[in-house]
Amino acid sequence: MEKTWKPGVAGLIDIISGVLWIIGAAFLSMVVLGFMVVFGPGEAEQAFWLTLAGISLPGILAIAGGICSLRRRNWLLAMVGAVCVTPLGAGIAALILTVRSKDEFS
Repeated sequence: MEKTWKPGVAGLIDIISGVLWIIGAAFLSMVVLGFMVVFGPGEAEQAFWLTLAGISLPGILAIAGGICSLRRRNWLLAMVGAVCVTPLGAGIAALILTVRSKDEFS
């Protein structure tokens, strides 16, 4: 089995996109927190953590998939990571590279 550059590049794209996704989720959660301050501190804090957890999940999966892609392990998780960041645009390239390099995963 020949090792190519495709899984490594796909993994880097996944990890970078996942980090950007989490930063965006944190920013969006802060915006939600700003709007929810009107309703009281307990509800605002709960809304902040729920929003952050819900929106950050694709970013976390993308980082995990990127690590799997760099290590050439668990092709399915690498695919899930690439699919999770597809809305960012660069995830499309990661998805194509991950699909084309399926034979390199163990």
